[in-house]
Amino acid sequence: MLLKNIYNLSDEGVVARWMENPYMQYFTGEKVFKIRLMAAAAYNMMHWMNRNALASFVSWLKAVVEGLENVLFENVNKSARQNSNLAIVAR
Repeated sequence: MLLKNIYNLSDEGVVARWMENPYMQYFTGEKVFKIRLMAAAAYNMMHWMNRNALASFVSWLKAVVEGLENVLFENVNKSARQNSNLAIVAR
């Protein structure tokens, strides 16, 4: 909206100028010059993913590791119980 008001452009004019001007892209938060326009939803999702993807991935990875630890320790405890039952039977 700011670019639209500063340059007195229509929506289409802002999009056209944004696509050809790396300064406008940088002003609006882009880190790399884009030559192709994407839908607003895709653009917002990309920025959300850039900010939140690492934290989400780390949380997911912790949950996976905890789940694997639970399965591993459950199997170790089950094996130990079976071994102790065998030792009792062998006596």
